[in-house]
Amino acid sequence: MTAPLIRYDDEDGVAVIALDRPEKRNAINKAMAAELDAAFQRFATGPARVAVLTSTAPDLFCAGADLYDPPSEAWRALPEIGFHTDKPIVAALGGKVIGLGFMLTAMCDLCVASEDTEFHFPEAKLGFSMAAVSAAATRLPLRMAMELLLLGRPVTARRAFDVGFVNDIVPPGTQRAAGIDMARALAANSPDVVGALKRLTLDVLGESPVQAHYAVRRREEAMMLGPDAQEGLRAFREKRRPDFTRS
Repeated sequence: MTAPLIRYDDEDGVAVIALDRPEKRNAINKAMAAELDAAFQRFATGPARVAVLTSTAPDLFCAGADLYDPPSEAWRALPEIGFHTDKPIVAALGGKVIGLGFMLTAMCDLCVASEDTEFHFPEAKLGFSMAAVSAAATRLPLRMAMELLLLGRPVTARRAFDVGFVNDIVPPGTQRAAGIDMARALAANSPDVVGALKRLTLDVLGESPVQAHYAVRRREEAMMLGPDAQEGLRAFREKRRPDFTRS
């Protein structure tokens, strides 16, 4: 049986979602992206009030997309792009946060990073990129986003903290515990108010063109996979009028 690439643990009402492919530096391939999507869906529909996104390896978070097995559907696992939840998601990071890993953490709601954390987006040097990063870039000041994306210069945890991209900096190896502590503080608050304030705050930021694109795609898929579409296809094959009252 294949070992899971994503670990999901419920720690007293906090969902801890951890990347677990350390032998590949947590590079995200198709299978890992699908497992991450499933983990976020489990959190979004389950009883946990807050999620912590982290890594099982304290000295690394994510090397980005696996270029030998590119995760073409990875967008589905990106908060506020592939799915929406009003429950908070805390990123707890250490070591290198590269490419798709940066996109993942940028779309989380809060961020705890160890002192050795570095954010990288090397796609301009590689010659290809995902358009979805434009949504993640809205979480950074404009010129820092341009520096990270266009020049590919790394951004340290301290610098990210100074511009408000990181909430707390902690000693290396303690980020998971610090992220869980923050999540428990969130979970102790009113879930209705926390959820409403998260959504209202994100609504003020507005939806990027990339987010709008994927929102249309999600709606289109839901429509085509829904009961009315299935009844319409059955009726066409059976050469009868569709009966949408029974779909």
